[in-house]
Amino acid sequence: MRNMRTLNGDRVVKALSKDLNLRILETLACGPSYPRRIAEVLGKNEAAVVRALKELERLGIVESKWARIRDRNVKIYKLKVREITLRIGVEGLTLLADGMTMSERRLKRIEYRDLFVDRRFELEAISSARGVVVIVGLPGMGKTALASEYARRHRGPTIWVDGGEIRRIEDLLSIIAVNAFKFGFYDLYEYMLSGGGRVDVSVSLACGGLESLSALLVLDDLHRCRDPGVLEFIEHLDKRLTKAKVVATSTRTPRLVMHRGTIIYLKGLPVEGIEELLEAEGLASERLAAEIHGVSGGAPILVRAIIGMIKAGREMEEVVGHPSIHLLDLASSILSELSEEETSLLREVIRTGEAESEISIDLLWELERKGLLEVMGDSVRVYDIFRACFL
Repeated sequence: MRNMRTLNGDRVVKALSKDLNLRILETLACGPSYPRRIAEVLGKNEAAVVRALKELERLGIVESKWARIRDRNVKIYKLKVREITLRIGVEGLTLLADGMTMSERRLKRIEYRDLFVDRRFELEAISSARGVVVIVGLPGMGKTALASEYARRHRGPTIWVDGGEIRRIEDLLSIIAVNAFKFGFYDLYEYMLSGGGRVDVSVSLACGGLESLSALLVLDDLHRCRDPGVLEFIEHLDKRLTKAKVVATSTRTPRLVMHRGTIIYLKGLPVEGIEELLEAEGLASERLAAEIHGVSGGAPILVRAIIGMIKAGREMEEVVGHPSIHLLDLASSILSELSEEETSLLREVIRTGEAESEISIDLLWELERKGLLEVMGDSVRVYDIFRACFL
C-alpha cells in the first residue's frame, strides 16, 4: 500500500538544494544514525548537522526518536520517505512524498512471489520446523520462490538478506541491526553504533532481537557466504530460537551441526504442479504436463521456459527434438553446480542407462534427489533436456 503525503514544495526544494542536507540524506539512506555520528562521517560541525536535521524533520523528510547510547540519551534520526515526486502545475510546485508502510518494508527485497507454485508440502515442513530451515536444491528449482512465499505468509517482521552481500559475519549482523531497529528493537544497532566490536556480544543481541520480534530471517544463497562465522551464527540461532525462524537457501548442503534444524531437499515440480501451471496459462492437459515433466524433470525455470515456447506456437515434439539455445543454457546453468564425480556419473548413465559401479550408488541417489534423473528398477532415466546438454 502506497502512503503518499503532500509536502511544502518551495521549502523542500530549497532544503534539498543545500549540499549538507543532501549528504545527510545519503548517510541516513544507509541506516538510522545520530547527529554526532553523522558529523563524524561527513567531517562537519555537529551543531550544523543538528540544525540541518531539525529542518529536514520539520519538512517531514526525516523522523527521530530518543534512544539510550553510552549511558546518555541521544536522538536517532532515520528517513521518513523513500522518494519525492515533483509536480509542476498552475497551483505552483507540489511535492508528493512516498512513505513506506511496515508491510512494504518487510517485503521490499522479496521479488519472486509470482514464480511460486505447488510447494504446499514444503511450506508445511517449513511452518512446522523449529529454529533453522535450509532449502537445498540446484539452480532453477525454486528455492528462492519457496522462501519468498513463506515470507509472504509470515505474520511477523521479515529480514531478507542476499548471501552475495555477506563477506564477513559483521556484514550480516549490521543488516540485522538496521532492520531490527526499523521494527522496534534497538539494542543491537545501538551497541554497534557505539563502537561495540565484540562479535559474540553482537551475535547474542541479534539472537535476542530476532526472538523478541518473532522475526523471520531469510538468508538467500547461503552458499555464497564465505565466512565460517556465518555458519557458526546459524548454529547458534538453531539452538536458541523458539519464536523466531531462519530460512536459508543453498545450492549445496552447508556444513552445519544443527540440533533442531531441518534440511529440505528441493526437487522439480511433480506432474500435478506442472498441470496447475498449464491451467493458469489456459493450456490444461495432463498428457502435456507429463511430457514436460519427462523433458525437464520439473525444474520450475525449465518448465516455465517450455510453456512459454508452447504458447509462442512451438509443438512439444519440436521443443524436445530441437531444444532452443535458451533452454540448453538454462539446463547448463543447473548442471554447472554438479561436482566432477556427479558430472562423470551422469555421462556414464546417459551412455549406458545404468550406474556400473557400486561406488556410484550414493552419487546416483544424490542426482535423483537433485531432480536430474529417475531410478526405475534396474534402469536409470536422465531427463531429456539434461541428456541433450551432453550430446
